[in-house]
Amino acid sequence: MFATNVYLGEGGVTGENRIKDLIAAMPVCLEADAAASAAKKAKRAPTEAEATLIARSDALREKLVQVDVHSAVGPLETGGTHETGGSYVRPALASTKARLAAGLGSFEESLEQAQLLAATASA
Repeated sequence: MFATNVYLGEGGVTGENRIKDLIAAMPVCLEADAAASAAKKAKRAPTEAEATLIARSDALREKLVQVDVHSAVGPLETGGTHETGGSYVRPALASTKARLAAGLGSFEESLEQAQLLAATASA
């Protein structure tokens, strides 16, 4: 269900890839969440089996859910921006600079030019 219309490479759902690992971890994490919730509702410590399941799901989450683990990915992290002395210019800033150079400084000016172009195209 979760892999529908997702490119998984040559191995597909059975190959070695992160999506396969996430799909395999889903039932473990859901079962562990239910066990932790039941223990919390009953105001008791998890049983040994529940604690093992919760520890396993925590380990899977730690392995699969990584945030900011790459030290240098992409132009912002590796080369720096134009403002910081690097060569990367953000696309929105480049686009704004091009619009301003073309005389399209404001929305109203852009709208007027678009209306003039539309009028000349329909004439």
